[in-house]
Amino acid sequence: MKNVFDKEDVAEIINRIEKLNYSSKQLWGKMRVAQILAHCNVSYEMVYTDIHLKSNMFVKFILKSFIKNKVVNTIPYKKNGKTAP
Repeated sequence: MKNVFDKEDVAEIINRIEKLNYSSKQLWGKMRVAQILAHCNVSYEMVYTDIHLKSNMFVKFILKSFIKNKVVNTIPYKKNGKTAP
């Protein structure tokens, strides 16, 4: 698995992103290039901006109890899985 804290992995990821263009074909999933990049940027927006609403205690509990183990895991994601809108 790639590590965003490893310089070689970061260089490879950036190189792959720079090769993307409008006509790039997806290897799996249904998103287009622009949708993928926007989807990946949401986590950075949540950390560095105040665009997204903060969760209340109940929502945080649900996320930690049921969602976190599926998102933060060593098991690869299944192809064509559902994502946040």
